[in-house]
Amino acid sequence: MILMLRSLSCLLLLLVAVSAQVSDADKAAATEALTGLRTAVKGKSDGDIEHFVKLVAEKWAAVDAAQRKEVHTLLPKCLGSKTSKTRGVVVESIALMGGGEKDKDADTSAKVLVDEVAKKTTADDLTYHSQVLVALGKLHSSKHLSVLTKYLQYKDWDVRGSASEALGYYKESPVSVRKEAVDSMLKIYSSAWSAANDPRDTTAKNNLQKINRAMEGSLKLLTNVKAGVEGAPAWQKWWNDTGKKATEW
Repeated sequence: MILMLRSLSCLLLLLVAVSAQVSDADKAAATEALTGLRTAVKGKSDGDIEHFVKLVAEKWAAVDAAQRKEVHTLLPKCLGSKTSKTRGVVVESIALMGGGEKDKDADTSAKVLVDEVAKKTTADDLTYHSQVLVALGKLHSSKHLSVLTKYLQYKDWDVRGSASEALGYYKESPVSVRKEAVDSMLKIYSSAWSAANDPRDTTAKNNLQKINRAMEGSLKLLTNVKAGVEGAPAWQKWWNDTGKKATEW
């Protein structure tokens, strides 16, 4: 028995040592990736920016507070690339840079995307515009929820669909945040559904089609309603009868 306990103790010490080594290795890799990103930004090398920003995102858990602050100053410069592919890689990487104390790193990362989505050059590229909105949703920053609910009313319905999809990533947020998202979504969804009921209005039908799948998917994620509710009228009834008054979903 004593021999067995000693063996277990040795095993535990070995596991702790291995964990520490992995942690140190991750920290070293994160530092190396940041150094590479810093150099890439200075040299305006798109290929290197793509490579190192992905590495920084992969090692984000090992990036310390001071390094995260520097990364957040470099990201807007990375998004200044004239290459759409590079900007897309940067946006997808930013979506992984969440967390931090009280989720402040997620808020800061989200702010970078909020600034990006407001640019005219972003609005001029529909695919990229939608990509930035979905990445913003992946950070599920409560502080910037209103940006996504605003885009539910955007002039382009494909962008509205992307905003709807992005809101589904708030599925683990406090119920008060999810209620705000659902309420905003239903106002747009119900309006679009009503307009599409006019058989002569083919534009309204096309508009509804562009948001319908994203609306249904995100509403299910946000409310935890898995079955039995489908279509804007049914969702509005659920909201009026149950969802709005519930303290938890």
